[in-house]
Amino acid sequence: MATASHAVDEAPTALTGLANGTRYAIQNVGNRNVQIAEAASAPDAGDHALFLEPGEHWNRDLLPEAGLGIWVWCLNGESVVVTSEAE
Repeated sequence: MATASHAVDEAPTALTGLANGTRYAIQNVGNRNVQIAEAASAPDAGDHALFLEPGEHWNRDLLPEAGLGIWVWCLNGESVVVTSEAE
């Protein structure tokens, strides 16, 4: 099970070893943190949980209370990159 939390100011951060075709939950877990976990093991985040398919991305507009310009996306189904600015 891949689970990781990272502060935004650590960005960019690459998380490797994610499985092709596996859905991941992206959750705001604090003022400056996001959590990435396999959907099956993700905490119940209600309306604050998002699911990412390989190649998809989301930005801060999907988690407006975070307001940090976070972008998270899955690359080739193998890694997720967290950055503090749009690319």
